Amino acid sequence: MLKKLLVTSGILMSMAGYAAPKLTIYDDGLSCPNNCDAHVVFHQTLNGTKFAHSPNSTSAMPQRCAPNTDCRICFDDKAKECLITPYRGGGPSKNTFDLTPAFYSLWCGNPDIPTRLRSQCDILIKQSQTLVGRINCIAEPEHDKCQVMMRKAVKDKQQDSVIYQQCLEEGEEVFNLSRPEREKRIYGCAYRGF
Repeated sequence: MLKKLLVTSGILMSMAGYAAPKLTIYDDGLSCPNNCDAHVVFHQTLNGTKFAHSPNSTSAMPQRCAPNTDCRICFDDKAKECLITPYRGGGPSKNTFDLTPAFYSLWCGNPDIPTRLRSQCDILIKQSQTLVGRINCIAEPEHDKCQVMMRKAVKDKQQDSVIYQQCLEEGEEVFNLSRPEREKRIYGCAYRGF
């Protein structure tokens, strides 16, 4: 009985590795490649699988996508519902397609998209409806209720840009040697450690 349970458990665990990737949205500012155009980033372990492979290969014989080239990404376990989009390199945790706002803007208006992507688009559209009528300080930084906050954000960004550039010039490892923990940078200098 125990042997049967272990075998069944092993099969289920190996099947779990074939679950379609999660869909997330990201815009990391300076660290978002290619000015955050419509693209995907994903963990290196997803590259060259049935879910993410070169358009010149098949899901049965997948080849890796090279950064800054087109990549076929598939949204279902059978790799039948796919589309081709620019791949900008590694990024999020395993089994996740991290997609930019520009990607969703480009594809969500298209009626002929993979079912899971359509569902994600519908969720994002519904969530955005809760913002209708609210003040968007990023879009309207001069609005009376936004000016103080947005001026501080611009000042903070300018100050951080100097530190970010310094980290890039020195290299993350060297930069972090002389910094207290709260000021150390991670992920190619793009973030402060927490």
